[in-house]
Amino acid sequence: MYALADGNNFYVSCQRIFEPKLHDVPVVILSNNDGCVIARSNEAKAIGVPMGAPIFKYQYLIKKHNVKVFSSNFELYGDISSRMMQLLSELSDNIEIYSIDEMFMDITKERDLAQFAEKTIKTISKQLGMPLSIGIGSTKVLAKIANYHAKKHSKLGYFIIDESNLKQILENLPVDEVWGVGRQLATRLKTIGILTAWQLANANSKVLRKLHNVVLEKLHLELNGTKCFDLNEVSSSKKSIASSRSFSYAVEKLEELEEAVAHYVARATEKLRSQKSLANAMYVVVKTNRFQKDYYKNSKIYNFINPTNDTGFMIKAAKECLKEIYVSGLKYKKAGVVLLDIVGEDEAQVPLFKVDLPNIKLMNVMDNINNEYGKNSIFFASQGIERKWQAKSTMKSPSYTTNWNELPVVK
Repeated sequence: MYALADGNNFYVSCQRIFEPKLHDVPVVILSNNDGCVIARSNEAKAIGVPMGAPIFKYQYLIKKHNVKVFSSNFELYGDISSRMMQLLSELSDNIEIYSIDEMFMDITKERDLAQFAEKTIKTISKQLGMPLSIGIGSTKVLAKIANYHAKKHSKLGYFIIDESNLKQILENLPVDEVWGVGRQLATRLKTIGILTAWQLANANSKVLRKLHNVVLEKLHLELNGTKCFDLNEVSSSKKSIASSRSFSYAVEKLEELEEAVAHYVARATEKLRSQKSLANAMYVVVKTNRFQKDYYKNSKIYNFINPTNDTGFMIKAAKECLKEIYVSGLKYKKAGVVLLDIVGEDEAQVPLFKVDLPNIKLMNVMDNINNEYGKNSIFFASQGIERKWQAKSTMKSPSYTTNWNELPVVK
């Protein structure tokens, strides 16, 4: 048996942990640059604030209902996620961290599934203040569906799919709500009369494989209680790492673009080193505003002679790319980098000649200092000091758990 534990309205709930007055009031979280809604409380959903909505279009609704609006605080969300995953991992020997707010747990050994769910919800609520939904099923797909049902319909906070309710649950679940069925696949399934999860569960497996591939056939089997997807206890390292943001204003000068891209390289290489990996190539891209005339987008790939995770070297490479794709006189709205063809440090081929090898000691010292004293305690000068181009976060809450200067104050 599998359980899927999922933090309810996770970003909003992270804010509520430290601001109890936000409970039972509409709350929305904005994307980088305070542009669009990326998370909503149930109260915000109820008054009609849609996901992805440009915030400026809903100012009347926000003022009318006194909606509390926050800039995204990913430092806070990431730390709360780590704490939640640590607590959950103590309740099961076999786990898979699926996303920032979701974890699959193997609970085959549990005799009382309802008791396990109640205990888990109580533990996370008491020790972290995070509301949790739990779905339980004999496969990962059924556990995911059970979690969906728990969020929508269960007052207990959990739901268990078994033989007594399987048909009813699947009959009432649209096929596009099945985990792994995307919009395009759902459209194809509907053309052959498969509109619900129950119809998918009872379809011919050979027809499904022919329609799509073996993954759809496995979804079909999982809906019928046959386990096809195992837990990945240790998540695999990313094969590409991206760092990209919109600017707070239109950037025209090459020097400012270089600052921004250097900063994105630094962020991406930190992640690269944290998973003990090296990149064989880097993609650099710049864009103007796509909603204005003469939209311009260009990119360049830099292939490294040897795989690397050296921030300084990669910043120099990114600047070379920028000089080739930068056009004077344009107003740039966004830039970014993507590290490509990533390999583990122990997988990289040893070069015949030591050319452009990463300065391992320097990178380790930088990472250790930033881990000990906080992000950006030490950085490359090419990343800039003022960074006026950085995305606006005018409504960002304090980083309550990761910054000594922003700890909660009890009055």
